[in-house]
Amino acid sequence: MAASISCACGYEGPGTAAGDGLICPVCYASAAVLRQWRVPCPAGHVFAVQENWLGRQMICPKCNEPFVPELAGSLESREEARQRQEQDEARLARRWLAIAVGAGGLFVLLLVGLAVMSVLRR
Repeated sequence: MAASISCACGYEGPGTAAGDGLICPVCYASAAVLRQWRVPCPAGHVFAVQENWLGRQMICPKCNEPFVPELAGSLESREEARQRQEQDEARLARRWLAIAVGAGGLFVLLLVGLAVMSVLRR
């Protein structure tokens, strides 16, 4: 089955494969592929929602709970946020490591300087 598309002519549905992309079967123009997001309902049931349904009220097919799926609540956006946080923490850890190494180097230079000065004073 072809991926779902959204066309400027208003058609939304499966696209027709043509070359590297998909075209609209109604107007034969190249169309954008609709991305699917995994969104949990309030009870925790996860299902795929096409991006054109985000922000619309839906009913969970498993528990019949009405809810509005949001992009921020999708599993993909949560994973991206977690990855960004891990990258920020790793960057901060590298920065602190560089500061600690620099401070250790300065301390060693200070000790060497004090040793040289004590030898020269005699």
